[in-house]
Amino acid sequence: MLLFLMACMFEDDPLPVIPRPDGAAGEALSEEAEGEDMEFETVESSEGETSTNDAPTVGMVTVQPQPPTAFEDLRVSASPTDPNGQFPTMTYAWAINGTKLLAEGGPTLSRELFHRGDVVTSMITASDGQASSTATTQITIQNAPPTITTRPEFVSTIDGLQMSARDPDGDALTWRLEGAPYGMTINPRSGEIAFKGSQVDQGGAFTVSVVVEDSEGETATWRFSAEVKGGKTEEQAHLEAKVEALTEAQTQAAAPTMPPAPVSAPSLPAPPPPEKQASGQPIFQNANDNP
Repeated sequence: MLLFLMACMFEDDPLPVIPRPDGAAGEALSEEAEGEDMEFETVESSEGETSTNDAPTVGMVTVQPQPPTAFEDLRVSASPTDPNGQFPTMTYAWAINGTKLLAEGGPTLSRELFHRGDVVTSMITASDGQASSTATTQITIQNAPPTITTRPEFVSTIDGLQMSARDPDGDALTWRLEGAPYGMTINPRSGEIAFKGSQVDQGGAFTVSVVVEDSEGETATWRFSAEVKGGKTEEQAHLEAKVEALTEAQTQAAAPTMPPAPVSAPSLPAPPPPEKQASGQPIFQNANDNP
C-alpha cells in the first residue's frame, strides 16, 4: 500500500500566529510549557462565540513521548470542556517546519515524517458546531539515543562477538568497553569484541559494559558477566623470574667440584710371570693378537 504525503506551504492557509504565553492573544494552558527545558509550547484561541453560546475549550494538551525524538511516534491528547454542557468534536492538524501535512488528521504523527531539529506544530480544535477553540502546540524534535540490537540469547562466545546498534537520527556510532579484564578489547568503529586473555590479570568475576555513543553524546549500554581465570601480575612475573635466576645461581655455586670418573679399560689376562715365559716366544698382551 502506498501512502501519499500531501503538503503545502502556509502562504495560502496560514497558521494562527503563536505569541509567547503572556496572555496578550491567548493563554498557555499547559504549566509544563512554561519551563525553560520543555520542547513544546501550547496557546489556545477561540472564535465564533456569541452572547448565548460560549466556545468549548481544548483544555490541557499533553505531548508524548518526552523528550520528543525520532525514535517514537508523536502523540497529542487534550481534555476538552464545553461551558454549555455539550460534547465538543475534536479535530487534529499537523505541520512540520511551517508546512501543513494535509494527509495527517489524527492525534498521532508517524516518526517516519520528522527528524532531529524539526519543529512540529500540532493543532487541536474543539467545536460544538457553532463555536470552536484551537490549541496550537509547537514541538521541537530532540536527539534520539542509539539502541543496541544485539540479542543476548544468540551470544555463545565473547571473542569475535560482533555488536550491533542503530541510531534513529542516522548518527555515526562509537563503541567502548567499561570494566573489562586485561586482554578484552572492542573495535571503536565496527563494534567487534576480541578477548585473548592476559597473563597479567589476577582474574575473578567481571561485569563488562559495552557502551555505544552517537555524535551528540547520547549512549546506550549492554552488559554481560565474565569469569576470568587468574594469571600472574606483571610485578609477580618479574619477581618470580628474579627468584628463579638467583636460586639457580646459588645451586650451581653450592654444588661440590668432583673429578671426572675414570674410564674403565677392558679387562685383559695378566701376562705370565717372567720365569714362566719360554725363550724365543712372543708375549700376547691382547687376545686379538694371537694368530
